Amino acid sequence: MSTNSLPATRWVPAGALGGLVGALAMAAFLVVWRYAIPGRIGYASEYFTRIATIATGGAHALPGGESPALGFLGHLFVGTLWGIGYAWLANTRAQLVTRPYISALGFGVIVYFAMQFILVFAGVYRTPAPAQLGVDLVAHCIFFGFPVAFIVARRLRTA
Repeated sequence: MSTNSLPATRWVPAGALGGLVGALAMAAFLVVWRYAIPGRIGYASEYFTRIATIATGGAHALPGGESPALGFLGHLFVGTLWGIGYAWLANTRAQLVTRPYISALGFGVIVYFAMQFILVFAGVYRTPAPAQLGVDLVAHCIFFGFPVAFIVARRLRTA
């Protein structure tokens, strides 16, 4: 099946759904990580607060403590955009549809490092501890990359 002839009305919704599901799965993983590992209480809220900090141009705390909620919404929005970008690529490169396992891992690594690059330019980058780097890569590859790759592959195959 060739995926290069699909109209945007097919691949944009596939990517949006994949990105949204992936972002939700990643957020769920981060919340579970927050409560499952002693000493990591607060990691999910810190993660979402950092996203809010970038979105608000550096305002570290919003009135009423809305920072994590705003960051969560930003996380969903950015995840959806990444999913649409992946679907756009999958629409023109059939190997992303035929090999979702490999594509998911590669996509997760690309997203992780691209987002770290954005953090550097936003002035909020912190070098992660080795264990945290592993957790972040698992979050991006498994909990974000796999849902995006598999949802997009399934949606584009059935087109």
